[in-house]
Amino acid sequence: MKKILFILAALVITNLAVCQPGTNKAAVGGALIYGSEIRSLGFNILGSFSIKDNIRVAPDLSYFIPHHNDYLGWREVTDMFEINLNGHYLFPVVENQIDLYPLVGFNLAFLTFRGEPKNPDLIGNPKYDYRKNEVDPGLNIGVGGDYLINDKLNFLLELRYAVSNYSQFAAKAGVAYLF
Repeated sequence: MKKILFILAALVITNLAVCQPGTNKAAVGGALIYGSEIRSLGFNILGSFSIKDNIRVAPDLSYFIPHHNDYLGWREVTDMFEINLNGHYLFPVVENQIDLYPLVGFNLAFLTFRGEPKNPDLIGNPKYDYRKNEVDPGLNIGVGGDYLINDKLNFLLELRYAVSNYSQFAAKAGVAYLF
């Protein structure tokens, strides 16, 4: 189910980035992302399109590699998938080369916590395990920057904090193809 949602959302983001009439200020790309609370590296699919010369909307999807915690004979596994919709206000630092921006937006995190015995001999019932799913809405705040590599390729860095019940800091670096 997660894979279907991820593919569907990626298609929507690509459609938003490509199908903007009257503008060539759209991008689609990918990035690596690190989340502080899940303590794991992830993959990010991103898009952006300009509303005005210095304002753009940037939806993205992030999937974090599951994180494992081992303690007292138990293994806990945490999965996390995020959908973000951010707004950027661009400040050109070097004209047509480097832009910096603050970002604000919405975050929707889908979390799955699984627990299972690490050694079934330690537990009276080896079938005992637990699974808990959560959906956690939140707000994003942060900063980012773009570096224009050439007329069709952009390098980006972004730091953001998601304010929610499962708040976390995230750092992202990637590339985007410009339309």
